[in-house]
Amino acid sequence: MFFYRTSGDIRVNIDNYWTQATLSDADAYFEARGSSDWGGEDAVKTQAMQRAWDYLKTLSWVDDVFTVEQPEDITNAHILLSLEELKAPGVLTPALTRDDYISSKNTGGAIQKSYRSNAPAWKRFRGVEMLLGPYVRSRANIRVERG
Repeated sequence: MFFYRTSGDIRVNIDNYWTQATLSDADAYFEARGSSDWGGEDAVKTQAMQRAWDYLKTLSWVDDVFTVEQPEDITNAHILLSLEELKAPGVLTPALTRDDYISSKNTGGAIQKSYRSNAPAWKRFRGVEMLLGPYVRSRANIRVERG
């Protein structure tokens, strides 16, 4: 396996194992589901697909998923994330500030702000999370094996 290290943990370079979904794969996927959201110029859709693939490359993959053929779930997750990037470029990699966590704000008289304590740091895509669940390690948990 080929690994590269980022921010203290080891990641698998998925380009060594899997291939990106193609534009025709995505077109067929959305046509089969009757979705009209996947429209526009091919160049723009291709750019959205590349940004979605770049996002997938940052995930902490479970090592043993690379012993099988590319799961259809990975391809479908790539296509669904591509749609999100097409609708709102940069949605997968937002630049967040503390103001993104304000739950209430009163700017009369004295300035008052309340911040949400449990707000997610980025937009979540539940359908994609369900597809990727078996293949990606949670950043909140560690893998424990009995010896």
